[in-house]
Amino acid sequence: MSRKDTVNTLFMRKPEGSAPVAGVEKNTDRVRTGAISAMGASLQEMTEGARSAAKLQEQLASGSSVVDLDPALIDHSSVSDRISIAVDPGFEALVDSMRENGQQVPILVRPQSASLGRFQVAYGRRRLRAAALLGRTVRAIVQTLTDNELVIAQGKENLDRQDLSYIEKAQFARRLEDGGYDRTTIMAALSTDKGDLSRYITIARSIPEYLVQAIGPAPKAGRARWAALVDRAGAQTAYARIADHRCGFSRRRQRCPL
Repeated sequence: MSRKDTVNTLFMRKPEGSAPVAGVEKNTDRVRTGAISAMGASLQEMTEGARSAAKLQEQLASGSSVVDLDPALIDHSSVSDRISIAVDPGFEALVDSMRENGQQVPILVRPQSASLGRFQVAYGRRRLRAAALLGRTVRAIVQTLTDNELVIAQGKENLDRQDLSYIEKAQFARRLEDGGYDRTTIMAALSTDKGDLSRYITIARSIPEYLVQAIGPAPKAGRARWAALVDRAGAQTAYARIADHRCGFSRRRQRCPL
């Protein structure tokens, strides 16, 4: 045997009786203990739970997920867009529909930055009230909104559903302006232009709040009727002022002819 063959024999030949590597790996897999298997399952559950939580947070942030919320955790909008009435057949019908068929359309809410775990409704207050009355959770889209975005969403949803009367729109515009919102935001919320917005606010400021509440939403009354009421109220006010002036505010005012 040459020197080269001797070297090859000593350093390159596989030891006799050695088992294949694959077999060793299979044997190693078979000797896992129950404790190690249980630990692996627990880690897998934790990983899947973390992934689910992260996905939920992403869905909530994008507003693409509908979740069930306790109505008690949802605060109302700071600006009302409706005139409350004692008897509301539409609301009663909504309650009956939700009782029989469930809530078909989710409401929109935003997280309350000042109160962790609480929300504020952007639109869907009647559905929220109906769910609370029925003792059920309410289906809601949770989305981060600025104050301006919230009132714009509130106004647009009501307009899309053709749910507000003329005077309710006028009152909503006045309340937004009184709340410090600029007219650009108010126009976006009502999907209107400068001229119409000015007329809305003029009507709303010309009729006392108590009179609007006494009349109610008046869904069939448009701008012309409310403007006529403003003109009539203005005429009566002018008449009363003239009477007061001519009578000199005397105690015999009722005898003072005009």
